[in-house]
Amino acid sequence: MGLLACKSETSVDAYIDEAVQDICESVIACSCEYPNGAAYEHCVGQLGVNYDSAAQLNLVEGLSFDGDCADRTISQIKEVGCGVLQADPDAKCEAPCNIWYGPVGKGGTCTTANGFSNCKQGLSCSPDSICVNPCAKPDVPEIGEVCGSLLGCVEGAWCDINAGLNPVCQALPGATQPCTKPEGLCAAGLFCDAVTNPSAPICTTPPALDEECTFQCAENLYCDTSKMPSVCAPVPTLGQECGFGFCQAPYVCNSKGICEDPPPPICGAYGGLPLEECAGDEFTCGNGACIASGAVCDTMMDCADGSDEAPLNPGCEQPPAGCAVDEIECSDASCITAFQLCDGNFDCPDGFDEGPDFCP
Repeated sequence: MGLLACKSETSVDAYIDEAVQDICESVIACSCEYPNGAAYEHCVGQLGVNYDSAAQLNLVEGLSFDGDCADRTISQIKEVGCGVLQADPDAKCEAPCNIWYGPVGKGGTCTTANGFSNCKQGLSCSPDSICVNPCAKPDVPEIGEVCGSLLGCVEGAWCDINAGLNPVCQALPGATQPCTKPEGLCAAGLFCDAVTNPSAPICTTPPALDEECTFQCAENLYCDTSKMPSVCAPVPTLGQECGFGFCQAPYVCNSKGICEDPPPPICGAYGGLPLEECAGDEFTCGNGACIASGAVCDTMMDCADGSDEAPLNPGCEQPPAGCAVDEIECSDASCITAFQLCDGNFDCPDGFDEGPDFCP
């Protein structure tokens, strides 16, 4: 903490201590699941080192610490607890309160490090590496006004930059009208049907519940290709089966194919206990497996329990009997290597995929 003496050491130290304790208390209280479990003492030690290292690096980068914003962050950690911070879409935009900030003003070129930018307080670093006021709304052109590709047009309109030297904003096409080219855009609530007549795609209303579909359906519906013909079905929600691997937000599809509540976001702040002690010439992969320092972690999530490193990880649930240890099983029981993908087209008479080569 020697570098912190140049700045408000007590404020930074107090923030690190309290934030780390609050996070780790929530991790334990929320019963966060990790491959080898969690321990409060290990969590505090691990996060404490991470936060302290980040603070020192931020100071080296010339960033300043804001104690008031740090207090606000700590309060938010306590308020959210095991829940999810819900954003109010109707809330008035507020300038960001950055724990660490820099000297670069609006319009200046910015960089980011450790999740913080060197923009002045209240500004943020845009994807184009420019310090901007995120609450400032650009004065975009209306329908009939001259437009450009960077700024775009008001909601419900588009800029046809291929229309000539001075393109103007035009209303997005409605039902039965040709889609915009080459973007394939349509008015809200419509989609571009490029299947019925590929040479002349038109905007159309997406199919409703139980109506035949190709790939697009109305909101909160999906095209169920397991049916013959495919029809629009409700996106599964909490407690329902999610055979296609997705659920209605915010629910997630678990390894058993059932929609469940997502883990509390606070669980992502800590990685859990290490699975094993690695030798001095080894390092630990994301799932705790030890590999040689010159090797690369296998990021293929090919275990039945959703973890990676199969079959290196002793705790990995091995593939079903019938497939080799370096293979995975598709829904039709065919075996493919970890670097291949199941077809996903349910085109066999019995509803299985991988057809027609693997049809029974």
